[in-house]
Amino acid sequence: MPYIACEEMNFYWDKKEVTEFEHMWKQGLCITDIAKAFKRHPNDVVLLVLDRRKKQKIQPRKGGLQGNSMRGVS
Repeated sequence: MPYIACEEMNFYWDKKEVTEFEHMWKQGLCITDIAKAFKRHPNDVVLLVLDRRKKQKIQPRKGGLQGNSMRGVS
């Protein structure tokens, strides 16, 4: 029997959400905050990050997935 990876994840994003995500990414919001804004799991947002980077629609940023967030910094 085949195994389907990430079957429980939501891969669907409408055009407006993608545009909003790209704006949030450029502003430096962390993945967790972006996920909360879209009421999604952070893993769904990570998939969108991978897609948008591969298509060169977003750029790497200081702080990576954490962006400007100071979470976890002591």
